[in-house]
Amino acid sequence: MLDAADPVTGERLTDENIRNQVLTFLIAGHETTSGTLAFALHLLLRNPHVLAQAYAEVDRLLPGDTVPTYETVMKLDVIPRILDETLRLLSPIPAIGLKAREDTVLGGRYDVAAGQKIAVLLRPLHTNPAAWDDPETFDIDRWLPERKATHHPHAYKPFGNGERACIGRQFALTEARLALAMILQHFALSDPDGHRLAIKQTLTIKPDSLTLRVRPRHEHERLTVAQGDAQAPAKETAEVHAEGVRLRVAYGSNLGTAEGIASTLAREGTERGYTVRLGALDEYVGELPADGASVLVCGDCKYNFAANGRGKRELTRILSIFASV
Repeated sequence: MLDAADPVTGERLTDENIRNQVLTFLIAGHETTSGTLAFALHLLLRNPHVLAQAYAEVDRLLPGDTVPTYETVMKLDVIPRILDETLRLLSPIPAIGLKAREDTVLGGRYDVAAGQKIAVLLRPLHTNPAAWDDPETFDIDRWLPERKATHHPHAYKPFGNGERACIGRQFALTEARLALAMILQHFALSDPDGHRLAIKQTLTIKPDSLTLRVRPRHEHERLTVAQGDAQAPAKETAEVHAEGVRLRVAYGSNLGTAEGIASTLAREGTERGYTVRLGALDEYVGELPADGASVLVCGDCKYNFAANGRGKRELTRILSIFASV
């Protein structure tokens, strides 16, 4: 943030703005992530079969005292699904606000005037039986890729909606994955008092009086992973060198993740001999490359390219793939 500048105007953040952002990280970011982790631990101890799955995953990817890396955290599968399902049932943010762009009618019954503000309660939305099968059940398998693809696009909003959705989503989820993985890597958890969920509210909502018993895990409790099983065998990859071939790497979104991935691809392309151009997707509006190779990195492609014929069909195919990731 100290070095960031608007790519169009060159304007930098003011000291006051940076102070406000840091306060948001320290207070709002900590509050929501810790509440999510508390709800997740409550749900795991109510669902021991899921807790066993999480322990098995941690023992496979983080055996012993292995120090987690970002790459390892990104390989986790069970723990991210636990967090997604926790946020569906017990989001620390109880509601989001929307404002009508134009006069409309909701559900054929409720008149909403342009500019009117509406609060959307997340619990009823996230457990709407019209959108979720068995909505009150803690089921992490509903977040398997094949089932996630069938979810209604507006039935799950724990981080808000649209352009005003939480900019810290990736940071919070990565932090929560890391924290939960390390807790399970090192500690055995139990709830001898049988915690009955009650909600309290400060800045956000969280469990009230959640007290667990924690002790270090014993070696005999860990899943034994055969040597070499912790990491899948490396696949043989062809060494690609393309001297002089033009490669465009374009990124979209304002969260930084896509730009980081694009920068890595551009660097690797340069090392392999490509003539690389790295830039934002906006730079390619009306200028779809006709030669060389192009890579688009984005979370949700809504850019309007002018292209014709085969190029347009291919771009549409690529965009549909990226938009579904």
